[in-house]
Amino acid sequence: MTAPASDSPTARHEREAWRWLLRRRRAPHRDTRAFARWLAADPRHLDAYARAEALWSISETSARSLANEEAGALQGYLQTLRRKARLPLLGHWPGALASACCLLLVLWGGGWLRPVQAWQNLRADEVSAAGEVRELNLADGSRVLLDADSALKVRVDGPLRRVELLRGGAWFKVAHDGRPFQVETGDSVTRVLGTAFEVRRQASGTAVTVEEGRVEVAAGGETRVLGANQRVRLADGHFGEPQAVDSRAALAWRDGRLSFLQAPLGEVLEALGSHYRGRILLLDPALAERPVSVSVAGDDAPSAVASLCAVLGCQSTLLFDRLILIR
Repeated sequence: MTAPASDSPTARHEREAWRWLLRRRRAPHRDTRAFARWLAADPRHLDAYARAEALWSISETSARSLANEEAGALQGYLQTLRRKARLPLLGHWPGALASACCLLLVLWGGGWLRPVQAWQNLRADEVSAAGEVRELNLADGSRVLLDADSALKVRVDGPLRRVELLRGGAWFKVAHDGRPFQVETGDSVTRVLGTAFEVRRQASGTAVTVEEGRVEVAAGGETRVLGANQRVRLADGHFGEPQAVDSRAALAWRDGRLSFLQAPLGEVLEALGSHYRGRILLLDPALAERPVSVSVAGDDAPSAVASLCAVLGCQSTLLFDRLILIR
């Protein structure tokens, strides 16, 4: 029985529409009769296919940009795999092929190929998956909570205890043992003897938040000393002004919540994305700088994004329970 035309497409209709879209983009003149029969079988098929075409069109630019950003990391990842497994290297992918592959993976919403993260994971001693917060006890007695989708390299057996945060965020409760303890990111070094603090490595730079004690943050030949309930951000190796924060709210991710006060939407989505076992793609770059204040459950990204869009006046679309598009 044919469904009424007023009914909206279901998730099954959307999946079928995307399969047809991908097949027709690969070979436009194949299976045309089968495609016509599928369209005629249910009025919702045409609606679902039109939506898929529209989303493909508006997503293409963002996905190509994503592919370009990760293409270099993909080459490094393949080279590392070759060294480890002695497999023949695939060679330098042409930009069009890399873009097409990343675009397909982003839009399909299945098992993500994320070469930046994969390469970082190969270098790391400790890794957390998307949606996973891990508790670590280091050999020196220090305690670490590794936020979701994070990677950490640990060396605490020498005269200087060193930790490198390769990705994501981590909270440290440093054990007193007389040796300095420092956390390194790409653009900063945070030094302490014994205290509790968070270091977060974001796309926009590094953020350090102190819960207890004092820390010294060094970058670009400058230093800042922070006390409890203070935060400093770095962008391009330059310090922002230290800010007073409620460290309990700022570190609420330890209890499963994400709290932000007048934070850029891009930063909020980055945090949500680390707790989401899929992908969040912002299609309008202008929205990334919109400030938002929100406290949401970290394990329900689709609902959190829908709430944010209701406030900001944007639209979100969930595909296959794995891909959230925001426009």
